[in-house]
Amino acid sequence: MTPGRSATAIRAAVALGLLALPMPLLADEGSPSVVAAIRKARDRYNAALLARDLPRVRSLLVDEYIGIPGTSGNLVAGGDAMIARFAVAFSDPAFITYVRSPDEVRIAKPAER
Repeated sequence: MTPGRSATAIRAAVALGLLALPMPLLADEGSPSVVAAIRKARDRYNAALLARDLPRVRSLLVDEYIGIPGTSGNLVAGGDAMIARFAVAFSDPAFITYVRSPDEVRIAKPAER
């Protein structure tokens, strides 16, 4: 895998919050098999959230995870930081759940340097 492909794979996966996918799989941007793998990973993530299974959610995030929750819009940097946010949410009796079901999956291209 070339360095450019690796950076593309990381950016694409970070944008989706799904970093459990093997990087070689993400190297082929936009192919139907990559989009299907991303959707499958999203399904695993949603199932873990519905189950309020913090260890399983954490297993789907890398340390370099970057998220921007819709409730606050504040940047969450790191898998552990996101799990801490979920732990607070899961402990709130009024919390229902998160489910993310994208209509479209696009793989980001890296910026020219």
